[in-house]
Amino acid sequence: MLLAILLLCSAPLRAEWDYSSDNTLMGVHRQFPNGASRLNDISEGQLESLTGARYMNGAFQFEAKALLRSIQSPINKYANDFAFADLTPPRRLMKLYAPIGGEGEENQTMLDAGSLWASYNTESWQFSGGRRAMGIGVLKVIPVWNRLYPVLPTASGYMFINNPDIFDVRWNQGQWTIASYSIFSQYYDDSISAVELINYGDKVENHFLLSRWWNQNTAGYSTVVDSSFGIFRLESLLVAKEDKSKGGFQVGLGWEKAFTEKFSLLAEYYHSTYGAQDFDDYLALTPTPFRALLASDYIYPQMTYKFTDFYSQNLGFLTNMIDQSFMLIAESTYSYSDNTDFFVTLRCPFGSEGKEFGHISVPITSEKLEYGRWLSVGLKMNL
Repeated sequence: MLLAILLLCSAPLRAEWDYSSDNTLMGVHRQFPNGASRLNDISEGQLESLTGARYMNGAFQFEAKALLRSIQSPINKYANDFAFADLTPPRRLMKLYAPIGGEGEENQTMLDAGSLWASYNTESWQFSGGRRAMGIGVLKVIPVWNRLYPVLPTASGYMFINNPDIFDVRWNQGQWTIASYSIFSQYYDDSISAVELINYGDKVENHFLLSRWWNQNTAGYSTVVDSSFGIFRLESLLVAKEDKSKGGFQVGLGWEKAFTEKFSLLAEYYHSTYGAQDFDDYLALTPTPFRALLASDYIYPQMTYKFTDFYSQNLGFLTNMIDQSFMLIAESTYSYSDNTDFFVTLRCPFGSEGKEFGHISVPITSEKLEYGRWLSVGLKMNL
């Protein structure tokens, strides 16, 4: 940060500033017909605004953006409710979060640093540190490597993304890149470190990963192959067994092809040894951050059709191959201008009692677990 201040004070004539504001305003209606929430029907309003500037001075860049989030929801009054909207971000290294308003109010608002980082680039090296967005892995929908964000559109609660506090160093030489990054938390168990070797070929891209997530050593391999039959993706992760922590293996396969300018298909398959192989075992699963879903095997087909230059439709089905329940995920997008998009999103689970996308009764407590139905209507503006 001292380097950023010195360069800002001695800015040459070629220095540039880039201001931006990304805003999402959304209305959401949720239903929990099987009693997982205190309220069967919940109507909510959500606002997220990320506003700030990026400073560029040759090889040096610095960015600072403030993040404002607000949720107007009746369920905010019940902190122990399944559908409770907790705005508190994860335990990152920099404590920059500031709640606005008291507990138990329908309106919850928070102010945070959404982005705060600096980087310096040379011909072969890149150094960066601070709070910024980061994504790893190659799959589009069911990520195996990326555990930084809500990993699936089925995640309960809100789909807000909280950028991590990270320091990384990259070295580039020809078709090869070596990336070393560390993600810092206030607690050691939540910190992550990794080294990734990447090779970029003409039609093939290979990634090799050695990392430590949540006090467990992991190794992974992923690849992307571009062919006339479509784009093929593979992403795998091996988790070593340590002390009381269970080891495991996860793999995802993906395929994507654009048949015309308007029509494309995508399909992904996911397998995890952390998931149950029988739906009767769902409640007996050992908690682990390496498992995002209950079963061992899933498949996700998705169709995208662009009706006009401004209007497109996505339709996908996330299917549990163990209990045959599934979630329909549909999204319509209309681009009013280059900077403004209207969208409608529907998430609707289908399944009977005891199935993942139905509802699961917890013995003794009489609690119900269910994803619920979501209908979102919103507006995105990038200024």
